[in-house]
Amino acid sequence: MEQLAWLGEQEARRISLLGPFLGRSLLELSATALIGRLDPLRVLVIRQVQAQAKYDTAIPWKASMRWQGDVLAKKVSNLWGEELEYEKVTKALFGDYYDHLIWRPAIQRMLGSAKGGGAWLAELAAIDAEAFISRKRDEIGRLYSSLSKGIHHEFVMPPGALYDRNTVVDLVLRTVHMVADLGLISHFIAHASFSLKPDDALAAFNRIETIEVMK
Repeated sequence: MEQLAWLGEQEARRISLLGPFLGRSLLELSATALIGRLDPLRVLVIRQVQAQAKYDTAIPWKASMRWQGDVLAKKVSNLWGEELEYEKVTKALFGDYYDHLIWRPAIQRMLGSAKGGGAWLAELAAIDAEAFISRKRDEIGRLYSSLSKGIHHEFVMPPGALYDRNTVVDLVLRTVHMVADLGLISHFIAHASFSLKPDDALAAFNRIETIEVMK
């Protein structure tokens, strides 16, 4: 966030070059932090793997965090059928099981505590709990894809032609908003580690709305 604030004061060319990287870093780090708070074992396993003397950054490791699998997962058509095996239950942050068993109850608890606030809280309160994760899943997928296009240089046009300052700033601000929404709801998940008290979580969320991340 400090780097994004610094970047907002730089020339448009630098914003086009670095903005997507910092935006996606914020998205990925936030997802990892949420996974760690909800499923500490996942992150502890990765940490232990990376602590090994033979750990080599030049090769892929199957234990690594993956966007598809840890954050997003394929839709499950029959969640509670007779053929369900626990080993095959998807544990993705935005997967169907987390949606039904973790996120929806948390949203209901948040709505019971929500008071005051600004436009972000009003917008969040207007989303049906059953539709929250499906909406956020679509939004985070689009953000991840858009930010990635600015990192991998798949455009053959000059960077600023499609990702000018306004476009990049908009992507970053949408990312901050997304992370704030998820962060707030996460503090109402009963088993989540390091949760703030409801009033403190709501106050932090409302403060984030007023921060000028990139001027």
